[in-house]
Amino acid sequence: MAKRILIGWELGGGLGHLVQIRMLAREFLERGFEVLVAVASPRNGAQIFWSERNRRNFTLLRTPSMGLGLQTSIAAEPPVTFADLLYLRGFGDRHLLAATTAIWRNLLREIKPDLVVSDFSPLLNLAARGLVPLIVVGNGYMIPPNDRPLPPIGPWISEIPLYSQRHEDEILDAVRSLPRPADTSPIARLGELFHGSETFLCTFPEFDPYQQFSRRYYYTPFNIPEFSNPPILAERPSEAVFVYLPGDHPSLPVLLEIFSMLERRCTLYAPGIDSQLKASYARFGHQVLESPADLSDVLMRVGLTVHHAGLAMVHAALFAGVPQLLLPLALEHVVTARGMRQFGACAAFSGVALIDKAKLLEVCHVLLTDADARMTANAASRMAISRTTGTLQVIVDTCCQMM
Repeated sequence: MAKRILIGWELGGGLGHLVQIRMLAREFLERGFEVLVAVASPRNGAQIFWSERNRRNFTLLRTPSMGLGLQTSIAAEPPVTFADLLYLRGFGDRHLLAATTAIWRNLLREIKPDLVVSDFSPLLNLAARGLVPLIVVGNGYMIPPNDRPLPPIGPWISEIPLYSQRHEDEILDAVRSLPRPADTSPIARLGELFHGSETFLCTFPEFDPYQQFSRRYYYTPFNIPEFSNPPILAERPSEAVFVYLPGDHPSLPVLLEIFSMLERRCTLYAPGIDSQLKASYARFGHQVLESPADLSDVLMRVGLTVHHAGLAMVHAALFAGVPQLLLPLALEHVVTARGMRQFGACAAFSGVALIDKAKLLEVCHVLLTDADARMTANAASRMAISRTTGTLQVIVDTCCQMM
């Protein structure tokens, strides 16, 4: 009888999680395992998993919901540590926490997986403790240290405010109040919720907000297309631009004006974009996508990509050797943009600069036309490719050994 694997994803947005899960599911299926996938966004999950070319024999489930969306925008108390984000999500509510963890435990007892693979799923990790072997896969942001109180997400932040400490204490008390298997001990640090029997940190150190703390090993990100030998920008139609932003991003109207002024055409993917703004982009000759772009294709045909600094997109453009204009809104993405600056061939804006037409126009022009920017992007691509680790096979092999 085939071994059964549950892959789960709870928190976060963007397509990077789904692409990562799909790649893991494919490998497990190729090796003859039965695969069940629990995703936080069933609609996007169906898009990713059930297209004709990706149709496979697996079960798609919905992740138990905490009932609140993960909020990373500035609130009355700006998030400084991961405890603040969890608190905004409702992790300080003992009843909500108990109910959601119980749903996970009941699901685990019902489907009886031989192994759980977790992507940004702290409550699945908690539920699996003492019940089933657990592998955690994620990036630096999603896997905070588990040997100390949660540090600031922003490496430039030197002091943790009292409200962040209070949030961490309240969540820890709530987690420790939950029933647990008799042979398990209560968690000592909140970061333990983001680690498993084996934990794979899939990013480069430059993008890890907790790099200064003792990290054992970094694995190359694998939720991106394979760009083993991308053509240099001089061999591409460098007048084209790829834009991937949330539909409510404040820069979208300004970018439309900028592309008209520069006489450049873009391919735009902006899920949830206003219908009138979408029509305006189409009217000016830009291609507006209804579904996610094939990055292995589109990044080979552009001279610039503009996005909100989601880590998967940053990784993909880095490997593809494409200059990047980064327009982050959330703290997580500000940290990622900061890391990308260490590789060069990018520019980043946040705050009011997101809608500063003069600044954005100047930077777009430089990134599209400057020979040094192209050379830097190509050099960064070669360096990233030289640091590859065969991550997917290492993870799958480790999973096989644990079963």
